[in-house]
Amino acid sequence: MSVVTTLLAFTIVVYTPYVALAYRFKQRGLGRSSLLVIASALILTLASILVPVVLVSLGSILVMGLLAADFMEGRLTYPKLLGYSIAGTLSGFITAAFWSINSELALYYNLPAVELGYFVYEAAIKSLGDPTSPYAHYTIPVFLRVPWVTILTSIASWSLVGVCLELLSRLFSEPKP
Repeated sequence: MSVVTTLLAFTIVVYTPYVALAYRFKQRGLGRSSLLVIASALILTLASILVPVVLVSLGSILVMGLLAADFMEGRLTYPKLLGYSIAGTLSGFITAAFWSINSELALYYNLPAVELGYFVYEAAIKSLGDPTSPYAHYTIPVFLRVPWVTILTSIASWSLVGVCLELLSRLFSEPKP
C-alpha cells in the first residue's frame, strides 16, 4: 500500500466519527453543536502536530463510543458500557488492520490498546510460552500474539472507559421520580 493510500485510509477512519456526530447534531437542529464538533476535530488535529495524531485519533474513538451510546440510550440499561465496548471492538479491528500496514500507524491510532497489547504479549510469552525459544512468538496462543492481542486489549480498555462514564453519569444524574 502506498503512503498516500495509507494516509487517506487513516484520515477517513479518524474523521468519520466526528462527521457522523456533527451530522447527528445537525439532524436534531443543533447547528452550533455540530460546528463545535468539527472545530474540536480541527483543534485536536492542530494539537496532534506536536503529539503525532494521538489526540485526534483517541478523540475519534471517544466520539465513536459516544455515538453508539447515544443510539442505545433509553433502550438498554448500560448504554455507555455497550457503546464503548462496540467502539473498542471496531477500533481494535482497525488497529489490527493498521498494524499489518504500519505498526507506528496502529500505535498512533489506538495508543492505550497497543501499549497494553504489547504488555499482555510479553507477559504471555513469559508465563505461557517459552521465552528462551528463538520462536517464542509461536509458543503462545494466536489470540495473544501481536496484532490480534490489540483487539482484546482495545475492547478491555475502551469498555473500562464506558464503565467509568456509566458510573459518572449515574453518580451525577438526577434520580427519577
